[in-house]
Amino acid sequence: MKDPEPSSRCGAVLEQQLQQFLQERELLKAQVAEVTESLKKAQLERDTYAQQLKTERARWQQQLLKMAGEVRADPSAPTLDGSLDLPGHL
Repeated sequence: MKDPEPSSRCGAVLEQQLQQFLQERELLKAQVAEVTESLKKAQLERDTYAQQLKTERARWQQQLLKMAGEVRADPSAPTLDGSLDLPGHL
């Protein structure tokens, strides 16, 4: 039996390499799609968490303002220097 022509061996090797390349390309496309989906999910989670933080911050600011208003309205509450601001006291 005679060996196949060098050009046909070369063609077979090139065909095999092309098939391998195409398979690897499909695998990479699938990996890119998976990473892209993970990124979208992470961004959504980040945005949701950021919104929760904003809401929580606003709630705490409201609470602090309410408490500050209550302290100012209470004449028996100590001032920042620790003294009492009561009429008739020294």
